[in-house]
Amino acid sequence: MKAKIKKLLAELNNFARGKNITAEYLLHAEKSNLIRLANSAVSLNTSEELVKLIVTSRRGRRAGTYSITTDLSAIDRMKSAIVSADEIAQSADEVNYDVTLTPMTQLPDDDVNFDDALVGMNSSEKLDFINKAVGTLETDKIKLSGIFSTGAVWEAVANTLSESVLFHSVSDGQISLELTHSELKWEIAATQSAISKSDLNPEKIQSQLSTLLNIYQNTSPEIIKTGKYDIILSGEALAELIGMMEYIGFSGGLFKRKMSCLRDEHLGKKIFDDKLTIVDDPAVRETFPSVFDYNGNQRSKFTFVENGVFKQFMWDRDSADEFNEKETGHDVSGLSTVISSGNELVSSINDIPENKELTLFIPHLHYMNIVNMTEGIITACSRFGALIFDKENKIRVPFNFRLTDNFFNIFNDIEWISNETVAVNTSNSYGMRSPAAAFVPKFIKLKNISITHVNKSF
Repeated sequence: MKAKIKKLLAELNNFARGKNITAEYLLHAEKSNLIRLANSAVSLNTSEELVKLIVTSRRGRRAGTYSITTDLSAIDRMKSAIVSADEIAQSADEVNYDVTLTPMTQLPDDDVNFDDALVGMNSSEKLDFINKAVGTLETDKIKLSGIFSTGAVWEAVANTLSESVLFHSVSDGQISLELTHSELKWEIAATQSAISKSDLNPEKIQSQLSTLLNIYQNTSPEIIKTGKYDIILSGEALAELIGMMEYIGFSGGLFKRKMSCLRDEHLGKKIFDDKLTIVDDPAVRETFPSVFDYNGNQRSKFTFVENGVFKQFMWDRDSADEFNEKETGHDVSGLSTVISSGNELVSSINDIPENKELTLFIPHLHYMNIVNMTEGIITACSRFGALIFDKENKIRVPFNFRLTDNFFNIFNDIEWISNETVAVNTSNSYGMRSPAAAFVPKFIKLKNISITHVNKSF
């Protein structure tokens, strides 16, 4: 696959030069398999393979982009896409700034995180994993649902200013299993991320589900009051929160367009608890990293927040051109987010230290959305196994509730961060397959978070 893709992109590059077209390309190939479960049965078992070519023609300050879904043998169709992109560029409006396009420096092929065994898993192997993970937890009233997704991505980028063709490939797996009580309507869940088959561990999922199931089967749910609470987040919930903060806070382009919650006055200032450090680190294999971006820039460790201090914005090429900044290698489908671990010895909810105040545990956040982008206010519901730890550390079960707060308060007072970390798969199934994961502490305790709505049922 690698040799074929690189040869094809080199041929397209030569064709464009012969037509005096200045162009850049992304050739994306993917393979996907998805097993979906509902009501303790397989509701979907599907596979697909596709190839997509995205061509951008550059004519000074004009650009034209043309994309096609195709196959690797349709060379003439791909060449036509190059011509079409240039025709669009000829009639496009000019932007009011100079556009960067530089020769790509040849880099080693980025394929060390590809595992044929994971990509080649068949349905029987996946069902065997699911059966081991769930074991005897299902009953007539407790039903299993979820997904087991595996796949691969092969990508190459090039432009007509050089002969270099940069290649990236990665394998990925995402498992999410939920148990639901058909009458009481509560839900619990456990997830797992994999970059190779050896990462898969059904016993870990079973342990998580068994612990929560024992609590939920033996505890009557209750309605909590709205107000300020100390909150413990699982790694999954923390990854969701940080992903949203990256989206509305760390982009230099959004900042310049006055759409970001972080601004220039925050640079170099301590705006979060000093326990919080957030970096984009493509050296961490668990994050499905790419060592270069779509413009051919080599990526390296990039610090957003260090000990609570906001260090820098990230700049995609277009925003950097528009605002006369330097691009930072962030034209990628997903960041390699890493949050530094702490010192608290917590590897499961059984290890949660004694709490001085009533504390809520949120394992998963549901339907997170933005309330006020420039103020950094977000909202999300608890789901899939929320708990209450009272002052005696007795565990109780709440009905679902809603968190609404701003990031400056959420990460202002961190009581502790666990010493153990976990890879949280944050991939979605929209558009091209683009594996993404964050590498984060398993647990974090935050102080004085606003709970604004409570449910009277699940």
